[in-house]
Amino acid sequence: MRSLWRLSGRIVMGVLVVAGALLLVLVALALVPRLQSESRADRAAAAMLAAGEIEPVRPNALPALMALEYVRSPDPAAYRPPARTAGTVPSPVPCALRQEDCLAQVRHAPAAAAAAVDQAQPALDRFDGLPADAVAWQPPPRQPLLTAGPKQQLADLYLLPTPDLGPLQRALLTRAALSAVRGEAAGGMAQACMAALQWRALRRGSNDAVIDSAGLTFTGQALQLMAQIAATQPAGTPLPAVCAAALAPLSDDTLSLCPVAARRARGARAMMVFLQRLVHSRMHWTDPAGVLAGLMTVDARRAAWRIDRATAWACRPDVPQRLRAGTLTPPRAETGSGLSCMGDLAGCAAAARYAGPAATAGAIARRRALLIQLAALAQWQWLRTHAAAVDADWGSAYARLPAGLHDPAVQLDAGGHALVATLPPLYAAEPLDAALPAMSPPPRTWRLPLPPQALASGAQAP
Repeated sequence: MRSLWRLSGRIVMGVLVVAGALLLVLVALALVPRLQSESRADRAAAAMLAAGEIEPVRPNALPALMALEYVRSPDPAAYRPPARTAGTVPSPVPCALRQEDCLAQVRHAPAAAAAAVDQAQPALDRFDGLPADAVAWQPPPRQPLLTAGPKQQLADLYLLPTPDLGPLQRALLTRAALSAVRGEAAGGMAQACMAALQWRALRRGSNDAVIDSAGLTFTGQALQLMAQIAATQPAGTPLPAVCAAALAPLSDDTLSLCPVAARRARGARAMMVFLQRLVHSRMHWTDPAGVLAGLMTVDARRAAWRIDRATAWACRPDVPQRLRAGTLTPPRAETGSGLSCMGDLAGCAAAARYAGPAATAGAIARRRALLIQLAALAQWQWLRTHAAAVDADWGSAYARLPAGLHDPAVQLDAGGHALVATLPPLYAAEPLDAALPAMSPPPRTWRLPLPPQALASGAQAP
């Protein structure tokens, strides 16, 4: 019996020694990495992202957009705007987003379209009154108080919410289509191009993910409506002067991913600092297990390095060129795994969530989509202005398209009545989808109708 007790005691002691050793190993894994200093790669990544945090020296349009009052009414014709100074945008209005029949919708119900435009006029005036070079710029996140509620804490981390831009875009499209239906084709085309030009300006250099995504999509929608209106006119009808700027190629700062990525990284870093403060505030020496769990959960300094290293590629100077060539893909985020994440589990998760491939795939796809749409518009414009009268149909004219205008994603449809662009697939978990939840899936093809009249009616020889 004594030998049995002696054996049991040794087993218990052995278990305690092993458990103590494992505990010491875990503590060492949690604490030793905190002694590391910032590497040269960490400093380089932080410097690249810092360039994307410099606010453009241009008027900030975000406060004006935030001042808009968006009112949803099931019956726009019966809507009565409240006595408020902010603009109001009723919803629904005739032109549905992500559908290509805006002009047909307004032509079918011009009275409803006119009522919707009248009700949205204060908001349209505010949008029209934005400076031509205005940009939508979000201020940096701030650290929330630990005593604040969860909603206020998130509001502090991401500060200003982005306004619901869907009703505003629908009102802009409806207004342009209504002008065309009323016989003012030139005015409708000018309004569509002005909307496209303003969206291009608002998102050029913007660090707001929703403005960035929405601006790309809304630019394509407005230019497609312009082409639909132009298709009702003879082929050689000149476009309004403002359309030249709206159809211009995208500049490097318009294609840049850096401002949005830098703000996303800064928000993730602020969240890690807040999480560390929250965890440490609840650690107490009377709860060793809780202390160990807290030490294993987050290290804000190491988390910042991970996030910066995983995000900095978006600020590389060759990103715009690779976007134009269609060769840019998000690199696999080096967020760490296994033992390297010990003591910073939340940091590894945050780097994967905010800096992984899925975080930028949608932004890349939207930029590629607008590049393809502008390539299609360049072909469309050439056909309208340079198709010789000797061509019997649009197919014959398309065969003479200059080599520099060819794009593998753009083709003349089988009937020879429209140019069809095949767009890259978009990801479902997009900021735009969060802001505009009641939309149909984005179309994979994008059509630009050509005038049905004979080419000789107004077409100019090259």
